[in-house]
Amino acid sequence: MTALNEQDRFPTPHPAPPRPASLPSRSRAAVGRLVIGFVGLTTLGAVVGLCAILFITRIEDQLHLITQFATPAAETAEDMIIAFWESVAAAEEVLTESDSKGVTRQLERFNKLSGEFEANQQRLEALIGSGSLKEKIESARSDHGKYMAYVRDLVKARKLTLGQMVRRTTAGLAFETEADDLVRLCVRIVDRHTSHLSSGTVGADNGGMVAAKYMRSVVSALLGGGLGGGTDEAAADGDLPMISTSLKLEAGVVGLRETAYRYLAETRSAALPPLRKRFETLVAEINTQIAALQRLETGDAESKQTGDLIARITSWISDAQAVDGLLETHRRVVEADNSVQAFTAGFEKEAADLVINLRAVAEHTDAVSRRADSDTDYLVKLAIISTSAMILLMTALASMMIVRLVRGVD
Repeated sequence: MTALNEQDRFPTPHPAPPRPASLPSRSRAAVGRLVIGFVGLTTLGAVVGLCAILFITRIEDQLHLITQFATPAAETAEDMIIAFWESVAAAEEVLTESDSKGVTRQLERFNKLSGEFEANQQRLEALIGSGSLKEKIESARSDHGKYMAYVRDLVKARKLTLGQMVRRTTAGLAFETEADDLVRLCVRIVDRHTSHLSSGTVGADNGGMVAAKYMRSVVSALLGGGLGGGTDEAAADGDLPMISTSLKLEAGVVGLRETAYRYLAETRSAALPPLRKRFETLVAEINTQIAALQRLETGDAESKQTGDLIARITSWISDAQAVDGLLETHRRVVEADNSVQAFTAGFEKEAADLVINLRAVAEHTDAVSRRADSDTDYLVKLAIISTSAMILLMTALASMMIVRLVRGVD
């Protein structure tokens, strides 16, 4: 075997791979700027993202405020006001209705609208929770309760007025018709006894002159001058007083009817008692004439007409003075109508107070709605401007990085 030479025994090791050449200083600076730029862009992008999230959150809050409170509150307040004004119209229609059915119909309409008002009020209270607006709504609730009480009292008074007016009309027509009949009966009695006087003397000598003399005696007696001479005393003793009393009774009936007309035309409660007293004074005078007429009755067949007259006058007066008669019915009409006027003034006052509170509620909800819309518009514009500015800044930084990188490589 041949001996190994020195090189075979100790092989020469392979040379180490060459170390890469280090980057030039300009390249290292460019890489550093590039890294810094990317870090800046990343940070700026994160800031943009955070700002976008913040803006989106705030815009979402504003939209929630608009959709869940501002708009519903404003619409509910408007519905409350509409329901209220329609209920006012129904209350005013009560005053124009001419029968109880119409009044009842308007009351049903009023109750329905009041129910809508209260439902909207509860909905609005649920929306707002607490605060100054809640105080205004509670004040409106109180005013609305008083307003409803006045309107319902108004309806009751109006129904009473209409019912009593129907009774008054019926009683008034009966009173007037009977008065006309009584006047005709009085005239008939006067004519009958005047005829007695005339027929009692026409058969005597110079009948026409004697009849005229009798008629002058009638006039003299009615004027308080006593009976003239030359008349038939028996006839004068019976007929002339009957004529005089019947004429006075007729005048009393006419006077009582006219006083009743004045009473029925009066619309002030304070003016009724004096007229009622005048009516009763005339009744006393009529009763005096009735008593005189009763004393003059002779019991013959013709006295039946006189008795009928007395009975009818007595019934006529009694009906007018009865609890449900003409005079009392009119008094109740006047009092009920005065109550209607008082309740009308009351509900109008409460309605005016309620309008003030409702206007305050509406202005508040409208202001919240407008402010929410304005804030939302502002946030959207701010988000657009801010995001656009940051994107432009990022674009500018990116452009600067690219330019510097290119220059550094060269």
